[in-house]
Amino acid sequence: MFNLSSKNLLDNLILLPLLWSFTGMFLYPDGRKLMVILVLLSAFSSVYSYGIKQVIENIKANKLIWILGLYSMFAILAKTYYGYSSSLMRGLICLFIYLAIFPSSLLNKVNFKYLILLGTLTSCVYVLYQTLVLNLDRMWTINPIPYATFSASLSIIAFYYLLQSKTIKHCLLWLSTFIAAVTPLLYSQSRGLWLALAAIMLVVIIKSLISYKKSVYLLLPFILASVSAYYLSHDKITERIDRTKIEIEEIMQGNLDTSIGLRLQMWKAAIILSKESVLIGLGDQHSDYKQQLVEQKIISQPVVKFTHYHNQFLNELVKYGIIGLSLLLFSIFLPFYYLKKNNNQYTWPGILIISVYIIASLTDVPFQHAQTLTFYFVVMYLLSSPANNQQNEILSNKY
Repeated sequence: MFNLSSKNLLDNLILLPLLWSFTGMFLYPDGRKLMVILVLLSAFSSVYSYGIKQVIENIKANKLIWILGLYSMFAILAKTYYGYSSSLMRGLICLFIYLAIFPSSLLNKVNFKYLILLGTLTSCVYVLYQTLVLNLDRMWTINPIPYATFSASLSIIAFYYLLQSKTIKHCLLWLSTFIAAVTPLLYSQSRGLWLALAAIMLVVIIKSLISYKKSVYLLLPFILASVSAYYLSHDKITERIDRTKIEIEEIMQGNLDTSIGLRLQMWKAAIILSKESVLIGLGDQHSDYKQQLVEQKIISQPVVKFTHYHNQFLNELVKYGIIGLSLLLFSIFLPFYYLKKNNNQYTWPGILIISVYIIASLTDVPFQHAQTLTFYFVVMYLLSSPANNQQNEILSNKY
């Protein structure tokens, strides 16, 4: 992806934030803050090298940039008047600037499979260091739940390319990549993402069985990948399953102050509070309204301390109303529309990542974390852009 010759230095600087979205953002907590500096450096390089006309053409041509522009303006207004996450607002503005200044011609220098390999290496090294060296269990320096969304996205793409492999070399490459990508997901102990990955893998298997005549052979890499991943993390899986059984038993006995029980209470509270300010939401005042629900004995006190509702769609509706929810839905459906319309080698990888985010949004808020938000929009721009052409397909087929 990078060319070290002097004449391509500016292009390399422009590509830095894209590379950082797959690597540095997921290496340490402040990686998201350095993204601001990289985007500014990239913006100056792009305007100097390609001119302001390129920026105007980008904004006109790509409606995903429109969504980010509207999202950024809404975030600024919400932050000013009734509350919005500073890191999220900063992430949206950075994304708007970066995708607006990104020259479409540089898409030909980006190898998506290469980025997946780098992202997998990054996540695997980070999580193994956090758990095996620092012995932090799930108390990583980066929240393990959004990290699980990143890992699940890498895992399903690796699995997709594994089933598409036509040679033993490629099969071994993507089998190893899948195992390395799914290990952080299993160590995160995020049950919702485990189920999401399993469900989407089943869809990929069915698609592959339908698409290829020698479909029975596709079951072999699936079995190898599943057995290998389970062998590496079976203790974490068993522990989480046992804990889930205990929580379900406690809920059946009326104790809703378990991990699952608290989520049920949050969803109940969200449905009630979403009616308080339908258009623009409650912003930071949602905590005060939750306290009122405690006083009315509708939910328990532990629910109040949570800053979100463990459901992206309900969270948007409560905090930012119909406007916020609409922006979120456009962010999901617009890339999906372009992926289907383009119908190229990136269509299925893009749809699979969207599927991971949708399912993750049912029990978490992946669009509320700067790392996963940045990763999502960068990948969607990369995969759904109409500027993708045959040269990109040639680069992609290198792996």
